Amino acid sequence: MKKRFILFTAIIIAVSVSLLLAGCNIFDFASDVEKSPTERAEDAIRDGNYAKAKDELADAVADSTDAMALYLSAKIALLENGIDLAKIAELVEKQEDIENGSNLAILELIDEMSDTEKTDWYHANMDVRAIISKIWEEKTNGLLEKDDIALDYTISNMMSGVLGLRDTNRDGDINNNDFQINLSFIEDLGSSSTDGFNFDGAMIKDESGIVVEDMKFEGLTIFLGEWQGTAKAAAETYHYTPNDINQLLAFVLSLLDDGAESLTMFLGDVDSSFDIEDIEENMTEIASIINYYWYHDGVDNDNDGRVDEEMINGKDDDNDGLIDEDSHYHPADPINSENEVITNFIHVYEKWQLRQY
Repeated sequence: MKKRFILFTAIIIAVSVSLLLAGCNIFDFASDVEKSPTERAEDAIRDGNYAKAKDELADAVADSTDAMALYLSAKIALLENGIDLAKIAELVEKQEDIENGSNLAILELIDEMSDTEKTDWYHANMDVRAIISKIWEEKTNGLLEKDDIALDYTISNMMSGVLGLRDTNRDGDINNNDFQINLSFIEDLGSSSTDGFNFDGAMIKDESGIVVEDMKFEGLTIFLGEWQGTAKAAAETYHYTPNDINQLLAFVLSLLDDGAESLTMFLGDVDSSFDIEDIEENMTEIASIINYYWYHDGVDNDNDGRVDEEMINGKDDDNDGLIDEDSHYHPADPINSENEVITNFIHVYEKWQLRQY
C-alpha cells in the first residue's frame, strides 16, 4: 500500500483522538466552517465540483508550500480532463504485448482523441508535473513526501513527453500546425537483435483530420521543411530545419528522464499493484530508441561504430533497420555549416546512453 494511504489513516486516528480529548460529540459531523481548506476541497472533489475545490485550495496553492493542497490541485487538473493515471500506467505496463509494426499503445490511445482533447491532456499533465515537482524537489511542508507522489510524478512526466511528440513545433498546443510523427515498434534491430521503437515517417492532416496523401514523409524528411519542396502547403506551413530534430528530442527526453528518476525511487520504496519493472523497461526502451535520432552531434548515437553516418532522406542508408537515425549535416540547415558540430544537447544524449539496455 502506498505510503500516503498509511498517512491518511494516521490523520484520521489523530483527529478522532483530539475530538475525544476536547469532549466533542463525535456523532456530530464537522461543519464546513470547522473543516480545513483541503478537507473542503476533498469534499468538493468527491462531489465533482472541481471549480469549488480549486477555490478552496487557492490560498494554499498560492503559498506553494502546502504539499497536500498542491497534490489535490494536481488531482483536480487530471479529473477535469478525464485523465486516469491508473489506466495510463496499465497501458504502459502491458506494452510488452505489442506486435511488430504496431504503434506505441499510449500514442494509439492519444491519436483516437480530437486535437482539443490531446491539448487538454497535454496541458493537464504538464500542469501536474509542474505542481507536484515542488513536492518531489522537497520544497513543501506537510505529510506528503517524495515517495508518496513518485508514481504520479513518473506517469505525468512520461505522458508529457509522449504527448510532446505530437506537439512538434513545441508551442504548447497540438493542432494542425503540428505534423504527426509515426513511432512504430520494430523487432531484431540491427545486428544486436534488440527490440525498440522507430521513427518511420510523418504525416500531415487537413483541418478535418484526414491525412493529405501527398504529405506523407519517410523517416525524418519532414524536418527538411521548405527545402524539401514536396508539397507547397507544407512548405508554407511547416518551417522546420534539421536542427529542430534536436530541439524536439531534448524536450521529450528531458521529461522522460525526470520520470525515470522518480520511478527508480518508487521501485525501491513502495509496493504497488502495477508491475513497475515493466513500466521502467518500456520507458527506457522508448527513450533509448528516440536517443538514436540526434542530428549532427558528432557522436555515435546508435552504437554501430560510426558517427553521423545517415542522410536525412527517408532511407535506411546503413542497413540497420532504422531510417534517418544518427544523421549528419544537411544543406537544408541554415544554422550550421558542414564543418560545425552541434554539441549543446550531448548531455541529454549521454544521460540516456547510460540507460541503454
